[in-house]
Amino acid sequence: MKSRKIFSILMFVCMIATFSGCVSKSPEKVQENPKTETVSTFVDVMVGDTNIVEWHENNVITGVKWQKLGLSDEHSKAYPSLSAAFDKYNEESLTEAEALMYEFIPLADDMEGDVYNPAYCQAEAKVYLQRADNYIVSLLEGVEKYTGGIHPDYFWYGINYDTNTGETVLLTDVLTDTEGLPSILEEKITEKYSDVAFFDLKDTFSKYKEDEFTWTIDYQGITFWFSPYEIAAFSVGTLSARIWFDEYPDMFNKAYMEAPEKYVMTLPMRQKLDFDLNANDDQKDCIEIDTLLDQYGSYNMLSVTVNGKTLPMKSTMLMILMFI
Repeated sequence: MKSRKIFSILMFVCMIATFSGCVSKSPEKVQENPKTETVSTFVDVMVGDTNIVEWHENNVITGVKWQKLGLSDEHSKAYPSLSAAFDKYNEESLTEAEALMYEFIPLADDMEGDVYNPAYCQAEAKVYLQRADNYIVSLLEGVEKYTGGIHPDYFWYGINYDTNTGETVLLTDVLTDTEGLPSILEEKITEKYSDVAFFDLKDTFSKYKEDEFTWTIDYQGITFWFSPYEIAAFSVGTLSARIWFDEYPDMFNKAYMEAPEKYVMTLPMRQKLDFDLNANDDQKDCIEIDTLLDQYGSYNMLSVTVNGKTLPMKSTMLMILMFI
């Protein structure tokens, strides 16, 4: 992806605080003792940036950017298995990034740019924290790869760790019944993207193996993510479908329905994101975060749209926290 000014990096990662959760009863794994109740506690997950050396040669910019995962010192000691899982993730990310750099070298040699409009051969991976507590750490990883051509390639991955064991949480760990999943996903996606022409989604999803779905979980439900070309044309972009806890309570393992009253999560840009911003009404909300351009064509502020209405800048700044 083409490089931006430092300020554009600030705007690329957004955090939204939502206050619609509620603390539920004890999860299934402690129900053997009905007198024991647990409340989910947050885990200090840190997402940082690291770069392989980016270089400019013959007006071609080549580079790979990815993010490392970490825990606070306190929680590294409290959750050693999760800390080890993060270390493994970081090692694998470094290996993949180095491999990409070697892949880009011959590609960059065949590209041409000029001083004022250089060519790019780059890849970037960004991680969006969806949930981090004493049950599960769920992250959405977006990978963008550009090696010339009309457009970059985008891919989405769900990363879900058991906080106590560091092992990967499977879809079947979260959902007690996946038999009806193809029908539910078909209904959700066709309703949300009513203007998109799909093939037989139910048949497509029926052929998915459970480990082939890309999913994340937060404190309101589970979200399934579909990369461009996966179920629709590239021009349609990334698609997502959310299954709410309160809509299908019997479908979920109760251990993952635990929710604090207040929490924060990071959201990707330019996506239709489903959230319930007010638990006291019957409405589910749709949030879209984008950037506004100034007169010089540079990003200078964020735009937040809720249910089709763009919030005024003052309200937007109260809702969004920007950080590098």
